[in-house]
Amino acid sequence: MSDQERPRRRRKWLRLFVGAACVAILLCLFFPQRLIVEKILSKALNADVELTGFSTLGRIRAEHLLVKPEKDNPILHVDVRGLDVDYALLPKDARHIPSVNVDAIQLIVLLDETLDETLDETKDSPEKKPKAAEDARLLQFIPKTINVDDIFFRVTTPEGRIGVSGLAFGAVVDSKEAYSLTLKGRDLGGEISLKRAIGDRDLAGGSVDLRYTRADGLHTVEPLSVVVPGLVDISGGLSFRTLPKPELDLRLDSFMAQAYEPGCPGCGAFPLRFQSLDASGTRIHAVINLGDWTADLRDTVVDLRAESLAIGPEGNEWYAGDVTIQGQAGDSAALDLDLGVTFNRGQQLRLQATQGRMVEINVAAILDDWSRDDVFALIPKSSRPGASTLSAFQGIDSLKTGLVWRLASLEAEAVLSPVLTKPGGERVPAEIRLAAKRFLAMPPDDGHPFSAAIDLAGGSVQIAGHHKLDNTVTLNAAIERVAPDQWIEILTGGARLGAPGMLVHGTVQLEMPLDLETANTAFDLAAAPVQFGPIATREGETVALKGAVSIERDPYWTASGPELGVSLGQRAAVNLTDWQFGFEAFTLQAGLEAQFELALLNPGLRGNVRIKAPIENVEGYTTANAEAAIDGLGYGGFDLFDPITATGVLRYDNLNRRGKARDWRIALGDGTALTIPVASFARPPLAAQAEYQIITDFAPLIDQGLLDRVDGTGDASGTVTYTDGALAGTVALNGTAESMVLVDRWAAITGLAVEGHGAWGPEAPFTLAGSAQAGSIVAAGATISGVEGPIVFEHGIIQARGLTGTLFEGALNADLAVKPLDEGFPTTLTASLGQIDLAAFCREMTIPNVELAGLAHGRLAATLSLDGIQSLTLSVSAPTGLAVNAELIQQLLLSQYPERFAGKKRVERAIQELIGEDDMRRFDSGKLELEIEEDRYVGQVQLASEDLNLTVDLRIDASAVAEALKLAQSNSLENLSF
Repeated sequence: MSDQERPRRRRKWLRLFVGAACVAILLCLFFPQRLIVEKILSKALNADVELTGFSTLGRIRAEHLLVKPEKDNPILHVDVRGLDVDYALLPKDARHIPSVNVDAIQLIVLLDETLDETLDETKDSPEKKPKAAEDARLLQFIPKTINVDDIFFRVTTPEGRIGVSGLAFGAVVDSKEAYSLTLKGRDLGGEISLKRAIGDRDLAGGSVDLRYTRADGLHTVEPLSVVVPGLVDISGGLSFRTLPKPELDLRLDSFMAQAYEPGCPGCGAFPLRFQSLDASGTRIHAVINLGDWTADLRDTVVDLRAESLAIGPEGNEWYAGDVTIQGQAGDSAALDLDLGVTFNRGQQLRLQATQGRMVEINVAAILDDWSRDDVFALIPKSSRPGASTLSAFQGIDSLKTGLVWRLASLEAEAVLSPVLTKPGGERVPAEIRLAAKRFLAMPPDDGHPFSAAIDLAGGSVQIAGHHKLDNTVTLNAAIERVAPDQWIEILTGGARLGAPGMLVHGTVQLEMPLDLETANTAFDLAAAPVQFGPIATREGETVALKGAVSIERDPYWTASGPELGVSLGQRAAVNLTDWQFGFEAFTLQAGLEAQFELALLNPGLRGNVRIKAPIENVEGYTTANAEAAIDGLGYGGFDLFDPITATGVLRYDNLNRRGKARDWRIALGDGTALTIPVASFARPPLAAQAEYQIITDFAPLIDQGLLDRVDGTGDASGTVTYTDGALAGTVALNGTAESMVLVDRWAAITGLAVEGHGAWGPEAPFTLAGSAQAGSIVAAGATISGVEGPIVFEHGIIQARGLTGTLFEGALNADLAVKPLDEGFPTTLTASLGQIDLAAFCREMTIPNVELAGLAHGRLAATLSLDGIQSLTLSVSAPTGLAVNAELIQQLLLSQYPERFAGKKRVERAIQELIGEDDMRRFDSGKLELEIEEDRYVGQVQLASEDLNLTVDLRIDASAVAEALKLAQSNSLENLSF
C-alpha cells in the first residue's frame, strides 16, 4: 500500500466508526441500547460485535467490547475492556468527544495471501477526497484526548507473527494540523517470529518510549527510544519539516543492532546479515534551500560500524566482512560532506559531496592503492574464481568517480587505473574512463550521451553512445593500435594469438533497444601485420573486416546482413552476401564470393583464384555448390594452364566436424580435366584425403608454349592426403603420342609411350619413377630410333639414365638430366657412341663436300637449353677402315698454300699421287676432338696412314654451327612429314 493510500483508508474507517457511534448514541436514548449499537457497529465493521455492561448515562461506558471477524473476512480481532467515552451533544468548543479512555485493548490481525488482492481492489477503486468543510465536521467527532492504559496486539502473516504486550497509548488532538501521539512501555512482553527477516526473538524486558508531535509544520519524534533485548537499542530524536524549506534532524545518541540473521538464507529482496551494527553518535542534519538548490549539512556527523556484515545470498555473498563509515560535514552553509569507508582488509574508500557554483552538486568516490586481494574481497564469491584467472591484474592504483547534479541534468564520470603485469612481471599501465549524462528535463533529440575508453599497451578503444528517447542505445567505437595478442596475454596471462605485432584499428557501430530484442551493428576494421600459415601481409598492407549485421528474435535469434567480408589488401577477399544465420538450429544461408592470388600459398606460383558458391546450413550440414576459376596460372618462368575452371559440391557435418567433396571437375585449359569423384576432410586437426584423375590431350602444353604440335593422350590418377599440416600422395601416369614436336621444333618425337609411378610426403619431395619409349627422336637433324630407358623425376629434375637407341646405324647410350621447372629447360647430356656408320652420318646431316666411310665410336658431353648449346665436349675416333672423299683431302692439303705460288703444278701432281686415283682415300685411323670456347667450336681432326698423316685445326663460329644444325633439323622434319 502506498503512502497516499494509507490516510485515505484510515479516514474511511474513522468515518464509519464515528458515524456509527454517533447514530448509536442518538438511538440509544429511545431504543434498546446494546442491541442497536451492536447492530450498527457490526454493519460498519463487517464483523460480529458483542457489548457487555453497556450504558449511556452521562457517559458512554462498556465493560467489554468484543469484535469478532466473520468467517469470510477473518482479518481483525478486537477486545476492548473498560471503555469510557466522554461526549457532549452541545459542546462548548465544537468537540463532541472531549476524551476516550480504555483500560485495556487487545488487537489481533490475521493476514493471508488474499490481503494483497483486497488492497489492489481498494487501490483501483476511486476514493473521493473529503473537502475542507467535511474535514471540519469530521474533527468535531474526533476525541480531544485518547488514553489506552494497556495494549496487546498480535499480527499474524504467512511470513510469521509479532506479538507485543505492556504498551500504553496516548493522543492529544488539537486540530488537523496540531496533535501528538505517545507510545510507551516498560518490561514489555511478547515475541517476534519472522523467519525471512530476523528469526525468533523474545521481547521480554524490552521498552518503548516514543512521542510524535506535529505543530506549526514541524514533525518531531522526541523522545525516540526502542529497546529489544538482543536485537536493537535505539535512543535519540528526529524532526523534519517541508516548509518553508525542507529540513531534517536525526540524532542517534545510541544505535545498536545485534545478530541480524534471517532464518531463510538468501530470502528477501535484499539479503542482509550482520553480527552487530553500531551507529551511536551519528547525527544527520540537513537543510535544503530549494531556491538556490543548496544543502546545509552543518552539525552532521556519521559514525557507523558493522561487524561480520554479509550482503547477498548465503554462500555467494556480494560482500562479507566488517565496514566502518566515519565522517562529518564542513562548516560551510553549502553542501560539504566528507566520509571515509573502511572495509574488512583495511582498504579505504573516500566519499565527498560538495556544492558547486550555482545549482550544482558534486559527489565523488576516491580510492588509492588497492591490492589484488583488496579488490577480490569486495566482489561476489561466485565471481572470484573467474576473476582469479585474470593473473595479470594486481590491483588498482586509483579510482576516481564523480557525479555532478545540475538543475536539468546529472553527469557521472569515473577514471580507473588498474595495476597490470605481463607474465614476466613487467608492469603495464592501463586506464579506463567512463562518463554519462542524464537530462532531467527536455533532453535533445539524440537522447542522453555516455562514453567509455580503455588505454592499454599503446592501444585504445573509445566508445561514444546515446540512450535515445525511443529507449534504444547507440554505440560508436573507435579502435586505435590495439594489439590483441598483447591484450589477451596481459589480461589472462595465457598464450598469444600467434600474431605478434599485429595492430587493429577501425570503427564499430551498434544500435539496440533496451529490451534486447533486436540489434544492428556495422564495423570496418583493419589489422597488420597478420600471418596465417603461408599467408602474410606485406609492408603497408592490412587485413580488413567490413560488414553490417542485424540481430533479432522472432521468435528465435537470427543474424543477417547484406554483406560481410574480409580482405588481404588487393590480393585476397572473401565475402558473404545476403546471408542469414539462425542461432536456434545454427542454420545459414548465404552467397559466398572469394578471390585470392596463388602467390599467397607459394611465392613461385602466379595466378588469381575466383570462387562463387551459394552456402546453406540445415540440420547441422553445410552444403556449397561451388564454381571456381584460376586466371593466369604460372610457376617460376612458365605460364601454365589458362584458364582453369572448376565445379563441385562441398558438404560439411558440423556436429562431427567432417565433410565431403563430390563430383568435382576441374578443367585445365581446353584439353585437360581433373576429376575428383569423392574427397573427405575432418577437423580438428585438419585432415583430408581424395582420389583424383587427370585426362589430357596435351593441348594445354601447346597453349603454354612448351610444344609446337602433338597428337596423343595422357592420364594420371592417384590419391592425395593432408595430415598434420603436410601433404602426401601417389600418382600413376600413362601417356602416348603418335607425334610430338617440341617448342621451336628443336626436337620431334614419334611413337612416344611413357609410364610411371610417383609419391610424395612430408619427409620426402615428389619422386616419379617409370620408363619411356619412342619410335624416333629427331634433334639437331639427327634421328635416334628405338629409344627406350628408365625415367626418374626427383628434386625437380627429370633424369633418364641408360637411355638406349640407334644413331647413324650405330648404338647410342645416353644419360639425360632436364630441369623442367627452371626457365629455358636447362639440360645436361652425356652419351657414348658405338659403331657409328660415318656414311649414314653424312647422309642424315647433309654436310656439304664431306663424304666419310667406316665405323666410329666416341663420347659426348653437353649442356644446353632453349637458348642453345652452352658447353660441349666431343671425342670421336675411327680406329680402322676410315675413308674420306679425295676431294676433301685435296682441299685440306692445298689449304696450307697460298692461292698463287711458284711450283704449284708440281705440288698438285705430288698431292694427286699421294691421294691416289680413287674417289675415297683410306686411312689407317682417324680422330676428332671438339669443344666450345668463347662462342666458337675449337678442336682438331687427325688422319693417319703409312704414307699420309693429316692434322687439321678447327675453329668454327658457334652461331654458324647453330644455323647449320637448325637447317639440318628443319630438313629432317620435312623429310619425316612433321
